[in-house]
Amino acid sequence: MRIIKAFFLAATLWLLAGFAFTETNVGHGMNQVFKIDSSVDVLTDQSDYLVSAEIPLDADEAEAAGSGAWKHFKVGQKGGDINLEYTLSTGSAEAYKFYCAIWGMEALDFEYYPMGSTSTYPKISGTCICLGVRPKSDHKSVPTFSVHLRPSGTITLGTA
Repeated sequence: MRIIKAFFLAATLWLLAGFAFTETNVGHGMNQVFKIDSSVDVLTDQSDYLVSAEIPLDADEAEAAGSGAWKHFKVGQKGGDINLEYTLSTGSAEAYKFYCAIWGMEALDFEYYPMGSTSTYPKISGTCICLGVRPKSDHKSVPTFSVHLRPSGTITLGTA
């Protein structure tokens, strides 16, 4: 019985080793598409190796004059952030170089399709500035890099 258990344990470990983190089996975002201007003002698809995209859209609030014991608030200016995370590997090195080239640039057009670019799917677009490119590597994990963009001006919420 011990031999059988040892065999199954060894086989399981061998199979798991074959599925170690490689470019082909790390889970990239399903169908999401992110496009942004290059350093020469060409809208470029940067969806390969994109693991996650977060675009929290916020509005400032201002306290208005209240009556009685309750506060009143008004909505101020709208804004947000764009946070992208990519795997960092030999395949994604071009994406890393791309973002390093636009770091610090303004008036970059972007388009984000969270479900894919099929005609009826949601689309978020506008212009942004590139505030940072941050490589990250932890012990025994897939290296990644993140990109921090900030929308500047009007953000359009529509469909592809």
